[in-house]
Amino acid sequence: YGSDEFIIAKYNYESTNEIIALLEKIIKKLSKPLMIKEKELFCTISIGVSLYPKDGIREVALLAVEDFRVIDKLHLAIINDEEEYKRGYGYGLDAIETNEEMITKFKNFLTKYKYPLVAHNATFDNSHLYRNLKDLGLYKGIIPTIDTLQLARVCYGDKLKRFNLKALSKFFDVELEQHHRAIYDAKT
Repeated sequence: YGSDEFIIAKYNYESTNEIIALLEKIIKKLSKPLMIKEKELFCTISIGVSLYPKDGIREVALLAVEDFRVIDKLHLAIINDEEEYKRGYGYGLDAIETNEEMITKFKNFLTKYKYPLVAHNATFDNSHLYRNLKDLGLYKGIIPTIDTLQLARVCYGDKLKRFNLKALSKFFDVELEQHHRAIYDAKT
């Protein structure tokens, strides 16, 4: 139940619309079922986008949950274009990884709550989190983490064909307001 990660590099693109079109084409192609030995298999896709050299961490959302209730939340983002932001994938946002105010809020939230992190596709997210924590001198070791993508594959592999956040929210009848935006993904 591991995942394969790879990079697609696109040089000399004209606009973010060109990148969005490419992403949508990749998602459409990879979302089609594969037939292997008369068994229908599906690919779960999670895509992150970075537009070099201007990109960094664009958005972070953290929720503290106790007894199935959200008791605190933190959403860190600098929105520079509301319409682009609504599209998801980090567009319309400025990088926040060197913003001292954002770093302080993030650090204070993690220090305040000693809970494990729960994230969908946490393996991907944690690779970025740990790298940036190390760069900022804030890395204190591995944070206990529950990856809902891997957990769903193990617990519901016989009931679901796909394990992306959209498929899981539908299966568990949980609202997914808007996909690929940190605060909405975290709430789901």
